[in-house]
Amino acid sequence: MTYAVKVQNLSKSIDSCPILENICIRVKQGEIYGFPGAGGAGKTSLMKTLYHIIRHDCGTVCLQAGVLQEETAACPCKGFPHKTRAAYA
Repeated sequence: MTYAVKVQNLSKSIDSCPILENICIRVKQGEIYGFPGAGGAGKTSLMKTLYHIIRHDCGTVCLQAGVLQEETAACPCKGFPHKTRAAYA
């Protein structure tokens, strides 16, 4: 099975406060996937972690391009929309 995104046991804390805990996601190539949830649920933090804008504490993030390592710069092949509408005006 080919996955575009594969996340295993991803966790992230800020100032000892967990914001993502043991996240596991598998998105097949060509599949559409969404993150519904209330403000502060961790959706943006998860996306920033997937695009390596922020670093995760533990777990594995595999994108179609390969595994993101600590040393890897932000993924150059993807776009990331900012969550504020004013950014689009």
